[in-house]
Amino acid sequence: MKINLISLIIVVLFSVIVEPKNSNAQTIGEVPVSGNIELSNPGTQPTTRSKKVVNLPFVDDFSNPGPYPNPNLWTDNQVFINQNLPLNPPSYGVATFDGLNAEGIPYPRNGSSDTLTSQPIDLSGENTVYLSFYIQGKGIGFIPRVQDSLVLEGKGPVGNWVNLHTFEGLEEEYITQPAPQFQRFSTAISDSLLHSNFQFRFRNYSSNKGLESLWHIDYVMVTRQQPDQYVDDVSFVSPAPFVLYPYTAYPLKQLKNSDDLINNQLPISLQNNSRDRHTIDTSLFEIVNARTREVLFRDASLLEIPPIVEVNQRNIDPGLSEFTNTFPTFSIRDYIEETNDSVLVLESRYEYVLRSEDNFPAFQANNNVKRTTKLANYIAFDDGTVESSLATYNGNGIVAKIATEYEIFEPDSLQSVRILFPYIIEDYTDKRFNLLIYIGELKEEPDYKITGLQPEQGTYYQPFTEYILKDYLEEGILLPQGKFYIGWEHPQGNDRDFIPFGFDKNQIDANNFIFFDVGGGWQNVAEASPLNVGAVMMRPVVGQAEFLSSKANQKINRNISIFPNPSSSELYIKAPANIQISHWQLYDISGKLIRRNTINSSSISIYDLRSGIYFLSLYQKNQYIGTYKIIKK
Repeated sequence: MKINLISLIIVVLFSVIVEPKNSNAQTIGEVPVSGNIELSNPGTQPTTRSKKVVNLPFVDDFSNPGPYPNPNLWTDNQVFINQNLPLNPPSYGVATFDGLNAEGIPYPRNGSSDTLTSQPIDLSGENTVYLSFYIQGKGIGFIPRVQDSLVLEGKGPVGNWVNLHTFEGLEEEYITQPAPQFQRFSTAISDSLLHSNFQFRFRNYSSNKGLESLWHIDYVMVTRQQPDQYVDDVSFVSPAPFVLYPYTAYPLKQLKNSDDLINNQLPISLQNNSRDRHTIDTSLFEIVNARTREVLFRDASLLEIPPIVEVNQRNIDPGLSEFTNTFPTFSIRDYIEETNDSVLVLESRYEYVLRSEDNFPAFQANNNVKRTTKLANYIAFDDGTVESSLATYNGNGIVAKIATEYEIFEPDSLQSVRILFPYIIEDYTDKRFNLLIYIGELKEEPDYKITGLQPEQGTYYQPFTEYILKDYLEEGILLPQGKFYIGWEHPQGNDRDFIPFGFDKNQIDANNFIFFDVGGGWQNVAEASPLNVGAVMMRPVVGQAEFLSSKANQKINRNISIFPNPSSSELYIKAPANIQISHWQLYDISGKLIRRNTINSSSISIYDLRSGIYFLSLYQKNQYIGTYKIIKK
């Protein structure tokens, strides 16, 4: 797999959000995605690492920050270390296998995909050794099908790999059902493999179409003692909360005018994987300025005891323990109101100390979890990682629409809209969508419609694509205090012609702010389809006109002139010498492709077109150059 953003996952989630009345033709649905850009790293680390012999015990619970495996324990970096993709994991962090390589590109169709190989382990002189781990297929992603498998192998003394076990894929029923729970597997390593340079590896076998056939492993251990179904460890299994609710990011200037968005809830999830009760010795919650490390709030008692709470939260029984505490937020509000910074990044952190773990320091990393909240100039409901996508499917002459609700507390200007378009197997970047903006309330027609926009996938450096509104509306958009809505429609959308918009499935309350209209008026997703939880990865930028930029210029020169514009008959294209335009595509204002051709002359005839606005997309071989608005007189 990849890193910190993924080129995606082929996730078969809930295939349809809503069925319209009297018809199932026009819908809004989740579509499979092939990775998550955040995981798609442009090769900043080698695929393999230098080898170093380790001794027993070998233990990894994948609680390191990731996204790569710990190089002290593993020789390669193809799997993805994360907390977002498993379902009910036993600890904070798993290793996820899929069908994408370290650059976020599907592997060749023949052969294995993601592989995780241990560093050499010195087993010479050992009598009995056991290998154990927890394993789950699917998680919240796409199931490994019956023909897929995850293979466990051990390396012999002469370099040969021996099959230790094969895990087969899941039955088709799991496409629409929750994933099976994590199960612990263990096996004795045979005497023939007890040598000084032993290694083991996991290999994922699938059709290699993308971020599909997901397997997750946790608590990988090589020990002298025979394991049972328990691991003597207590772990956080979810991160500390965002400082805000319901948003995950919000403009700092706007936040100074609202006390309601500061989150005073402390949801705590702890998993005790042992057979016995454990008692937490000390615990901590704090919020700090991530840049200066200045402490805004600190409570040395995250886990409370009676009479403050009804039960002793420090006694953690086997299984999952969940609590929700609160804290006073006035120090956070005061800090935000008094700061002179234009951007704040606040870090919230949970920590506990369990002295009984002192003899096993490998498990102590999962005693500490954190999360950052950015206060800048944009609004977000998502956490920056994408697990699925949403698309509109039209029918019966009705164009489906989706919109997300936002709110500001003083008048401001809407500068741009940032959208994450995921990487999927199909190429959809030549399609068109209309951006819809509603002021105050959702209506039959938007207050502003920007037509013919082209989806463009981001990069590892900048996963979001930014649409600057003044490029399309010279007067800009002034937002009054209160609610506004941003959404889209895809006039040509159907089950074969769709545009996927990034969808973060970990923000379960965000569907309260998503609405859809499939011809019978606007409906709320949380009410009409409560199982479809998540956040649309669409971020409005207000106030300061500070736009995204990529840290790596991965686009070719776009210094191209198209003239005369407006024109009544012919268009001429002037490009730099290093650009050889090979073909073009022309779209009308609704986003419909009306003609395409190769460049076989110095001009493009538009003589027979009706007067109006059109969009001309230019390409150099298979590389997209840009889209240009033209006006036919």
